[in-house]
Amino acid sequence: MSTQTDVRRILLSLPEVTQDAGSFHFRVDGKQIAWVYPERVDPKRARVPNPEVLVVWTGDELEKEALLSVDPSKFFTTDHYNGYAAVLVRLPNVDSRSSPPS
Repeated sequence: MSTQTDVRRILLSLPEVTQDAGSFHFRVDGKQIAWVYPERVDPKRARVPNPEVLVVWTGDELEKEALLSVDPSKFFTTDHYNGYAAVLVRLPNVDSRSSPPS
């Protein structure tokens, strides 16, 4: 099981990664690479942060599709992210000590 603490530790150990002050958004050269998922819980209300899901930019749509096919219990998407090279990650389903998929 991974947590936001694990994500922060791993991302900030990478070169040039910074965290936005006061939020769970990570950037490289000013470009957002990962952030907490803003979930639409109620269609008539604002999105709310879901601390158990992380949005992560992928290299491209092919990489996104590869991740989605590897393990749907860990990686998923929503209609909101269709057409974007970003995948959603269920943190409780990821072992922070394991290797990334190859």
